[in-house]
Amino acid sequence: MAKQAYDSKQRAGNAQKGQSSSNKSVGRNASNRQQAQAQNRQATSRAAQKAVRQQQKQQDLLDAKRSRRITFFSIFGTLIIGVALVVGLILHNQTTPQTVTPVNPAYPPVNGISCDANEQLDYHIHAHVSIYINGKLSQVPQNVGIASDGSCFYWLHTHDTTGVIHIESPTQKNYTLGNFFDEWS
Repeated sequence: MAKQAYDSKQRAGNAQKGQSSSNKSVGRNASNRQQAQAQNRQATSRAAQKAVRQQQKQQDLLDAKRSRRITFFSIFGTLIIGVALVVGLILHNQTTPQTVTPVNPAYPPVNGISCDANEQLDYHIHAHVSIYINGKLSQVPQNVGIASDGSCFYWLHTHDTTGVIHIESPTQKNYTLGNFFDEWS
């Protein structure tokens, strides 16, 4: 009986050992599986990170190309506009003054101001002048700068005695009181 009890204990102990050993192997297998899964996740994560890095590199290359293209066309466009402005200024400054054939030979150009058949309306302003001689107000005569037969108008002229000078020119230009006095004389 003692031997039976001993055998029974030993079998139970062996069973426990076998169970423990199989538990250990199951535990090892589970641990190995978890390690394998972790390694797979890491490998998958590394592959995903690598793919993201490659996509970012490709996007960076595309952005760099676009940036270079924009810079090139901006510089090219600026150069075109600059050249056009320079050419325009050169052509504008090189235009030869037109030789004006007087409408009425009795009224030749004065200081480059011609007497034209019609009033010019491209540049039209009015100026007022008051003339005092020995402290007394003198009237500016009417029709200064207008041909007596009405055939032509100088760009600076009067219509009445109010002192208003009509400046009606084909181009914007600074005219002086001296220009008006030269016409008046």
